[in-house]
Amino acid sequence: MFVGMRKAVTVGASLGSLLLVLELMAVTFGDGLWGTLESAPLLAWGGGAIAGGLGGVLWARRGSGSLLMVTLAGITLAQVNHRWLPDALEPVSLAASVAIVVFFALMARKFGARLGALVDRGGYAMVPGGVLLAAALVRMDSSPPVTLSLWEPENGVALPAGPGPGEKRLLLLGIDGGRWDTIDPLIESGRMPNLAALVARGTRGVLRSSVDSASPVVWTTIMTGWNPSDHGITDWEVAVSTNRRVRAVWNLLSDFGWNTYVENVPGSYPAEFVLGGMLAGFPMPQGSRSNRGWLATQGPATDPRGPLHTPLPERGRLELRDLSGAFALEKTTPFLILRWINERRALDLVRPLVASPFVSLDVEVTRGDGSWRIRASAAGERFFDLGPGEWGPWLQVAREGEKSLVRFMGLPGDEPGLFASALYPEGAPGLSSPPEFAERVASAGRPFVAEGTGWQIFFESKALAPLEEHHAHLSEDRARAACRILDETPWDALVHVFTLTDRIQHPFWKYREPDLYGALPEEMPERATSRYYETHLPLAEEVSAFGGAIDRAYETVDRWLGEVVARADSSTLIVVVSDHGGQGGPHRISPTAGIHHEDGIYLAVGPALEASAELGPALEQVDVLPLVLAHLGLPGAQDLPGRVPAALAPRGADGIPVLLPDPVSTYEVGDRNTRSGEISSAVRDQLRSLGYLK
Repeated sequence: MFVGMRKAVTVGASLGSLLLVLELMAVTFGDGLWGTLESAPLLAWGGGAIAGGLGGVLWARRGSGSLLMVTLAGITLAQVNHRWLPDALEPVSLAASVAIVVFFALMARKFGARLGALVDRGGYAMVPGGVLLAAALVRMDSSPPVTLSLWEPENGVALPAGPGPGEKRLLLLGIDGGRWDTIDPLIESGRMPNLAALVARGTRGVLRSSVDSASPVVWTTIMTGWNPSDHGITDWEVAVSTNRRVRAVWNLLSDFGWNTYVENVPGSYPAEFVLGGMLAGFPMPQGSRSNRGWLATQGPATDPRGPLHTPLPERGRLELRDLSGAFALEKTTPFLILRWINERRALDLVRPLVASPFVSLDVEVTRGDGSWRIRASAAGERFFDLGPGEWGPWLQVAREGEKSLVRFMGLPGDEPGLFASALYPEGAPGLSSPPEFAERVASAGRPFVAEGTGWQIFFESKALAPLEEHHAHLSEDRARAACRILDETPWDALVHVFTLTDRIQHPFWKYREPDLYGALPEEMPERATSRYYETHLPLAEEVSAFGGAIDRAYETVDRWLGEVVARADSSTLIVVVSDHGGQGGPHRISPTAGIHHEDGIYLAVGPALEASAELGPALEQVDVLPLVLAHLGLPGAQDLPGRVPAALAPRGADGIPVLLPDPVSTYEVGDRNTRSGEISSAVRDQLRSLGYLK
């Protein structure tokens, strides 16, 4: 009996090990499969195969009842921490897991006797041998390589003639999530004077997008003039610049000898070499393990999906804990079943159970005269005081040999509390090209941080004030870096995207339109109408405090847009665009978050453009690059799908259209050091915390 069972287990384990090896070979030598090269899903799916193999042997020996029990166990194993299928209980995912288990059960039932004979001859070493081989391969790094790339023309292919560096200039500025329906009332009330001045000087209109548009996809379309199927950035899972197959505007301008600077464009990580400098935009593997940040208070957390909560002691050691293990467990079948029963209890159970100590702080809370102060230390003996609503300095935290940066805020209100931002790696690889460029343009005493704490922390109401201010601070720091570039370099072109507006619109729209969200539960699916979501409907005091957060974000962007534009001269072409608009409505992941609108914006101001009080023709995203090239006097390309409407064509002082250079057949010549693949697990965790992936 024991020998027979041992042989059955060995046969099943052998088949499962074979699956691991085959999958590893497919992942290692194939394209676009990086996300499955992580140990957890591989071992889980292999476990499902092992269970299927064991079930097949028992089926042959003891009947179908044993197969049913092992199959159920195998389905559970195969569901653990999967990455590329929908939620574990959805039909497609279940069907895939059942197929794995049943396939190996059939194989074991048919060939189990032969494999058992091989086991008798070869010994049981074949099983641990296969598992060890799989484990060794699983340890390979699954992150896309951080490479720098440079477009170079083929030998013998000369660039067409065009304005050289210094003759004209370009400011290509983005307002992520910008929409005229939101902007125009602010212009009319005098709250966006700098954009109003540009509107009076130029031509504007709607830049068409879609509600389900993903920022890196759209921004890549705008910057390259190619549709997603052509440029290669088709969704969040491949949103890294090494997947881009075509030149962007910064590559073209660098080829023409223009000193070009690029900052904060979504989908541009890792940074590329350009003739000037580049600071990559999100998504990137920075701060992702702790992207929701932390909240330390003496009261309980209102929502475990917000920043990880920890009790704040009056005096002593405060440990901030890591959530990465909890995120993994939240994709398992047992957790999903528990969540259907009681979502709040499921999260309350999993988060503290799996979260591990990440950063330790010494804290001391003192009270007196109705006020309180928090004294915290995160690096050596550096102490500082924090009052309600005050931010502390950036601190350097060393963990496992890596140096990271974190910032703290004393929570406003009567109850003592601390908010800690995400942890941002210092000198993250791929952030900057050249590598020292970020440090060179950063403000004194303030590091360059490319992406802030995930906006989904708005589920915790106590984190609303830190969330708004933290993103505003980081946006201002990035704008200061842009101004330093314009002040201290011989620049010809600057490409900069203000992402603050989108980061604030998602979590704060329900405070802007509370009546809309109050009616949403009647329109949502059953799970979204539960009491759990009703607790996140906007409260009157929150509406009063944060109903103007979106307007404040637009004001901040307008102030710094004015600072950037003030550094331009009369020869500068200024183009302002957005990837999509913003509106209220149930977000596909967070029902009480704002969503996208299909109407984006464009605004063009330049010496060859006529000012118009009326909205100009609507543009497609692929039209932006041809428009920019035409007004810079650079030739377009015959294979680009976009066009320049007659109303926006360059005109001379007499109003007559300017003769454009003959277009080239294509700019897509030469070679680019690219490698297709999915985003890394660190980036994926970041996108989950931001609300873009499940």
